[in-house]
Amino acid sequence: MLRMLVSLGAAAGLAWTMNVALSAAQAERSIQLRVQNKGVPAQGVEVALYAANQGKVSLGATASDGSLDFALSAANLGKVQVDVIVDECPDGSRVQLVAPGGPLPPADDKCRRRRLGAFRWDRARRIVIDVTGGVTVTGGGLSGAVIGGIAGGAGAAVVAAVAAGGGSAGSSAPAASTPSTPTQTTTITGTFSATVGPASNACSNDSSPFNVEYMIRENSDGSISVSKSGLPFQGTRSGNRVNVVFTGPLTAANLSWLHPTTRNVRWEQTFTFNETGTQFTVAGVVTPMDGDCRNQITHGGTATRR
Repeated sequence: MLRMLVSLGAAAGLAWTMNVALSAAQAERSIQLRVQNKGVPAQGVEVALYAANQGKVSLGATASDGSLDFALSAANLGKVQVDVIVDECPDGSRVQLVAPGGPLPPADDKCRRRRLGAFRWDRARRIVIDVTGGVTVTGGGLSGAVIGGIAGGAGAAVVAAVAAGGGSAGSSAPAASTPSTPTQTTTITGTFSATVGPASNACSNDSSPFNVEYMIRENSDGSISVSKSGLPFQGTRSGNRVNVVFTGPLTAANLSWLHPTTRNVRWEQTFTFNETGTQFTVAGVVTPMDGDCRNQITHGGTATRR
């Protein structure tokens, strides 16, 4: 009996030691990040992580070889998908890693924002980002998630660039079936270009399509903020659908196609996103609150991530 107790005690002690070692290894595990520009190492690129529980976490700038390694302890994210978003600005590129609910601010007016791909925080070991192309993830990466039509899996997962003309690195896995709607963790934060046309009626003096830009931000409290031609819309998201509303005076950019006496409106818009969060359809209703014409004006179109 004594020997049995000693053996059980030794086994318990060994299990405890192994668990401690495993926990320490997980806590110390890091992700190797490499940033390139057309295959050439990009030095001095600022990299930041945006997480719902911590806000913005600056990870630093890349070294001369384009490298920047960081520990998973930089944020306690768990098993989540993290989107890779790049801002190309006159003074250089910036890389944003956006976790679900991360408060990524709108892109600067002088910058071009693109979503290049995504990776699994808990599985990725090495990530190579080409700011003009795509993202290559090794070590488990996307674990079957579908981004830009390329399926990630065990080993190396390759994510195609969303932007037109973007490429992919490495060999692509076969395409997998995609869900009909994106999950709540698919980021919709970004800048989208759209062609929208109002329906002609007594309150609309122009029914020709016009080009607009939507700047969408998912806030840490779950709400959605949208800026369109200087107008601030606020609303909520449910799955692949976003409903936002603006009530108040219009800007000059939004008065050109309305009745000349209209100044204040209630403007409701619904965005229905595709499964990757790179495109959405627009359906809107403008209700004039003053002026000589009070008929509602409907409009619609399609927006694509820049």
